[in-house]
Amino acid sequence: MTFHHAVETGWGAVTLEWDERGLLRSYLPGPCTPAGEPAALPDWLLPVAAWMRDFFAGRKPAEVDFRPVGCGPADWAVYQHTMAIPPGKTRTYGEIAALCGKPGAAQWVGQVLGNNPWPPLVPCHRVIGANGKMTGFSAPGGVDSKRRMLDMELGREQGELFT
Repeated sequence: MTFHHAVETGWGAVTLEWDERGLLRSYLPGPCTPAGEPAALPDWLLPVAAWMRDFFAGRKPAEVDFRPVGCGPADWAVYQHTMAIPPGKTRTYGEIAALCGKPGAAQWVGQVLGNNPWPPLVPCHRVIGANGKMTGFSAPGGVDSKRRMLDMELGREQGELFT
């Protein structure tokens, strides 16, 4: 059975969706249609909820094990390399592809991150185009949300970092 719970943050509600195996999805603030039944968070998800509250309050969250469920090893490699990007820093899709042993596969990385089920735990907002510009972001708010999260990590006002 699948469950979901809305966690209030400074940016609005982040919805977590899980089953007995682990965390299936995290939805950024905005419209979402989670699967399953509404439920209280199990104890193992309480640190994830605290992480979300800290992140969206502009505080550096503590590291958290979120028990991801539902992706294959190639996608997981992309997610791991993305999670290794320090807050406020960026890497290009091509750099992530090369780290995964697939140089020239930037588009593939973009597709994987476009389907990222765990934002911002997997901080795909830190991945940019080869030209240094912000590119597509499938979460609510699009590229503006991506820019806002990066700027927040740097403690800057929205729009100061990228054009």
